[in-house]
Formats: sequence, structure tokens, C-alpha cells
Amino acid sequence: MNILVTGSAGFIGKALCLALKGQKHQVFELSRANGNVRLSATFEPFENLQIHHVFHLAASGTIPESWSNTPDYLDNIVAGTSQVLEFCKRHQASYTYISSYMYGMPQYLPIDEKHPIASANPYALSKRLSEEVCKFYSREFSLKGTIIRPFVIFGQGQKEDFLIPMLIKQVMEEKEIVVNDLIPKKRDYLYIDDFIEALLKTFNGKLEPEAYNIGMGVSYTISELIDKIQEIAGTQKPVSDRGLVRKNDYPDVIASILKAGTDLNWKPKIDMKTALEKCMEGYGK
Repeated sequence: MNILVTGSAGFIGKALCLALKGQKHQVFELSRANGNVRLSATFEPFENLQIHHVFHLAASGTIPESWSNTPDYLDNIVAGTSQVLEFCKRHQASYTYISSYMYGMPQYLPIDEKHPIASANPYALSKRLSEEVCKFYSREFSLKGTIIRPFVIFGQGQKEDFLIPMLIKQVMEEKEIVVNDLIPKKRDYLYIDDFIEALLKTFNGKLEPEAYNIGMGVSYTISELIDKIQEIAGTQKPVSDRGLVRKNDYPDVIASILKAGTDLNWKPKIDMKTALEKCMEGYGK
């Protein structure tokens, strides 16, 4: 199968391209080096390649950046998704859209796909609007698609400004571990290999695209993560925080993954300890 991956140079994109090639697919990569996905000209090199499926991961910036320039941020992500779907329409290619956590403050746990949507920041808003664009294109132009809502994905190769790589670096290299706050809020973390396995099960999309929560189905506090990393490393370094508490933060987030299990025949295989050990292999573990 000929497959186009947007955002191919990112943390998830690299892992996905490697896995697709391992399955003997013909993979074409679109990254920022090719141009901005919101511009139709960016897709010209891929027009005659008989693309069958598109994985759309490309998204600009970070959540803090989305607050600093919201109009441009929304324009880039929503318009970029529209251009990807226009490409799919021209070639009648199916698609997988990688969205995000969409639910704001949880009203109940675990969070299933029927939970009310709440855009807590411009990044989540851009993904919500892009999901609606996907549904519109599928309905009006008969495009088969799947929407994936990842919770927190981590793994080898992730930048150190993300939580788990930052914690590992401090445990392995620093005299103490310092985080913004140690208030016991919990998050659902999933290892990258399990996430890629979920993506590989989305080729058979629907004309009314289904959305799937993808997580481990278990949540951990920062303190619990630190303890596990220190146990693996054999260290007992002191832990402190800066007292920087985010306003309106969620006390706990857990994904219900029953729908993905039923429809996609997917479930996570890698437990947290094993995942952390894999992440720490680069440090000689």
C-alpha cells in the first residue's frame, strides 16, 4: 500500500514510518522540510504517487504557543487538515487523523468517547475543529477515515522538555529531581510502541469516521513515575518542586479503551515499568 505520513519528522511520525516500512508498505514522508501543509503546493510532489492512505500527524507548535497567537495557530492546524483532506478527496484515499485529548475536566472516569467535549486550550480547539472537518469531508466526499484521540504518549526519542524524558534525565544525570509541582494529579501515559500498534489498525476507516481514545487505561502521579524511574536506576535522589501549580488542572485522567479493543482489536501490551526501562536503555540500562 502507498501511504503518506504528514508530520513524519516528529516523535510519533518517525516511529510510525519505521513501523509501516517494516510491514512492507511504500511510505512517503511529508515534513516541514516539504513546506507548510496548509498550502496546496506542498502536496504537489505526492500527486502522482497513487497514495492509498494518509496518516495526518502534522501540527504546529505547543499548547503554550497556542495561547500566544491563537488565530494563526487555529488557521494553520485547521487549514492544514483541510488541505490533507482535499488531497484525500482528489485521490479517494482513506485517512487516519491523529487528534488529541478532547474532554477538559473529566466528569467521570474512565473517560469514554461519549464524554462531553470541552476545549481547554487553543490546541485542543484546533483539533476539535479539525475533527469536524474530517467528518464533513467523509460525509460529503465519501472518504473513509478514523479519528484517534491519544492521551499522553511517551517513549525513546521524545524531546527532554516532555515530562518523562525530563524525569529520566534528572534521575540519571542530576543530583536531585526538581519538578514544577508534586500535587498528586494523575495522567494516563502510553508507550509509543503500543500507540503505533493502534495506528496500524486504522486502515479500514468508515464513511462516518469513528473516534477512539488511546491510552493505557491506568493513571500515575508524577511522584509515582519518579519512584519507578529511581527504582529502575537504583537511585534515591531527593525530590522537590518549584511550587508552580497550573490553574484549573485536572486531578485525574484515565482513558476508557474498551471501544478501541472492540472495534480495532487493540489493547496496550507494555506495562509502565517495562516502558520506562525501554526509555532508559539509552542511559546504559
